[in-house]
Amino acid sequence: MGDTGSMIVGYILSILAIKFIGLDGPSLAGVQISSPQSLTLAVFIIPVADMIKVIMTRISLRKSPFKPDKLHIHYRWIDLGLKHMQTTMILLLINAVMVSGVLVFKNLGETILTILLISCTILLYLKDIILNLPGSGMLKKMIGCIPYRQFHRDEIYPNGLPDLFV
Repeated sequence: MGDTGSMIVGYILSILAIKFIGLDGPSLAGVQISSPQSLTLAVFIIPVADMIKVIMTRISLRKSPFKPDKLHIHYRWIDLGLKHMQTTMILLLINAVMVSGVLVFKNLGETILTILLISCTILLYLKDIILNLPGSGMLKKMIGCIPYRQFHRDEIYPNGLPDLFV
């Protein structure tokens, strides 16, 4: 797709999200949406959280936030031994669970749903951090992550792990 294609897709999706939030009493497949902001957040939470984490990590490493690297969550999971399709399916499943959760618990209100979404996202990234800690080999073996590609921590973190992961 490339940089320009992904930027155009992101721009179109952001416009559609803003329009969806601004609708008066939106419905999805006949189901009344009482919390469109939370539903929109649920749809975009993984890419937005991943972007925030990667930018914070790059800045903490004193690198340009625009310099490409393999700090995104899908690269990290592939480095743990998951195949590309497995990583994609897991991320889609997590996203589907979050969207379904917003639809099921729509009566909790915007604030509670937003707190729950952000909490689930933090837990998602804690798994990423915990599985990359030294000595986590047994945990990787227990969940079936058998590395087939060597994770080059020294290339990504030449000065050691940043404060974000300690």
